[in-house]
Amino acid sequence: MDTIRHFKDHSKATLKKVRAEGSPLGLQQVQHQLATDAGFASWVDLLRASEADRLVGAVLVDYPDLNYLGVAGFQASAA
Repeated sequence: MDTIRHFKDHSKATLKKVRAEGSPLGLQQVQHQLATDAGFASWVDLLRASEADRLVGAVLVDYPDLNYLGVAGFQASAA
């Protein structure tokens, strides 16, 4: 997986969506928000990160319901 291409495509799709909703956000603002959602301080930090770190970030962005237990709302039963 080319994670940089993944994030660029995701940014463009998000920009198209927010513009259709009437938002004045620009591409840089969308990229920054995407980078922070992926766990990076900025878009530049995302681009400079290792491929492995970007893969983790891509999972966080693609599956926002994940948490430290794996899935939001999941509760382990006491045995």
